[in-house]
Amino acid sequence: MRFGILGPLQLGDGSTTVTAARERTLLAVLLLNANRVVAVDELVDAVWDDDPPSTARGQLQSCVSRLRRTLVGAGFPPDVLVTDPAGYLVRIDPPVSLDAAEFAGSVDEARLAVAEGRLEDAARAFRSALALWRGPALAAITAPAVRRGAAILDEQRMQALEDSFEVELKLGRAGDLLAELTELVARHPLRERLRSQLMLALRANGRPAEALEVYRAGRQILADQLGIEPGPRLRETHRKILTGEAE
Repeated sequence: MRFGILGPLQLGDGSTTVTAARERTLLAVLLLNANRVVAVDELVDAVWDDDPPSTARGQLQSCVSRLRRTLVGAGFPPDVLVTDPAGYLVRIDPPVSLDAAEFAGSVDEARLAVAEGRLEDAARAFRSALALWRGPALAAITAPAVRRGAAILDEQRMQALEDSFEVELKLGRAGDLLAELTELVARHPLRERLRSQLMLALRANGRPAEALEVYRAGRQILADQLGIEPGPRLRETHRKILTGEAE
């Protein structure tokens, strides 16, 4: 049985859902801190957004009881949600898994392969990791405590994407990356590494003029929105394309 947080909250195959907002928030916080006891006060603040009622602790206990029944009904073992004197935890241990933990393991495997020069192995591991994502992390759960944790996961995905593009470019697969890189740069115009990678992919496909235009557009966006010049990576890519070193 797998918990899914790399996208909307998912239990197992998705046939069972947690519908109550407080229980969804409670489970999301516990999964963001999997295998770690989360203190009752921390959970109360997360569920009630730092403005809990006087009965919050009792209501939290009721939420935990209902959530435990839901998880057991979805096929999870009874001890997956653990009560501790200090709080509660979700235990991730076979046969229970968490997609975010699988993602982190595959990314570590990929980065080790890069360090050892095994680029094909790295590319496969990155693709395996990124395939676990179904959308923005914990989409539709708006509690600030959840959004903070989800933002960290989303940034880890972007970093893994950029690392993956780096490997694919070295493997000579620039043509396969153009559409995705173009879309991502449009959605994340301030990510200079992505912009640099798009420029290199365009140049590798015989489109240096378009690559230089991507640089000019990025420079303008950085100036308008942040009041800064492009960083060293983007400037170096620009220079290499101008001088032909990026052949």
